[in-house]
Amino acid sequence: MRIKNLSLLLIGSLVISGVTAVNKEKAVAGEALSTNKVVSTRWTADSGLNRVIAAKGYTADEIRALSEKYFLKNSNKNGAIVDVDSVDGDKVTIHIYEYYDDIKGEGHTVTYNWYYISKKTGQGEDFFGNKINLVEKSGKKTEKMHSAAKVTIGDITYELTAKKQGNSEKVKVRDIVQTSKSTGKKVSLVKKVTSEKVVTNGKQLYYSKNVSNKGVIYKLDIKTKKSYKIISGKGYVLLGGTDKELYIGVSSAKNKSGYDKYTYNLKAKKLITVYD
Repeated sequence: MRIKNLSLLLIGSLVISGVTAVNKEKAVAGEALSTNKVVSTRWTADSGLNRVIAAKGYTADEIRALSEKYFLKNSNKNGAIVDVDSVDGDKVTIHIYEYYDDIKGEGHTVTYNWYYISKKTGQGEDFFGNKINLVEKSGKKTEKMHSAAKVTIGDITYELTAKKQGNSEKVKVRDIVQTSKSTGKKVSLVKKVTSEKVVTNGKQLYYSKNVSNKGVIYKLDIKTKKSYKIISGKGYVLLGGTDKELYIGVSSAKNKSGYDKYTYNLKAKKLITVYD
């Protein structure tokens, strides 16, 4: 059972096995602040340093604050406590843990990770040897979703390519191909698609395929090459899309374009309207 309020540890003489007096203080303060976010309790000697000095690097308290943000971003442990455990020259050791106690008031800490970070660079590694960069900034803005027969994002071009069978005008195979302008390297991301447009932001790619006589709309993670089914239906074909919705055509002999056209809302996960 987790500590419910500050008074729980302040009433009577509480004995906590395996937890130091400092950890008691940290656990109390941590719970008092809230377990809905990562909290910190330790005030380090670096707190009073002038920022002119810190401009050449980062204080231990700044490393701790950056570690909070990094841990929150990369885990779901919202109740964790993040503390500066020690400072040894350039290296700051960060302890990330949570405190638990039982109904008898006896408790222990559960450690999630340790970060070993350079004050000079804001970089280091965790207990498991994974590289950590607390100050890495992405200079790239989030790319919007593009919808066209050919899409170019930075160095990479995505396009639909079709191979014809002999002199026939009938398309035999349509692939979505990724090409690097700098190296000229081409990779077929998806083969035998029914998509009318390439719909991508450079990270995700939407496409349609005919599977067991059904049109299936997929989302591909370009980095991992894993595809996820979005929706399927008889005759479904991907005609285009944006960040919020996909445009889906359903084969129709009555429509001059050859399709009855629908909008699929990605957030609501359903077809919500028809467009011309």
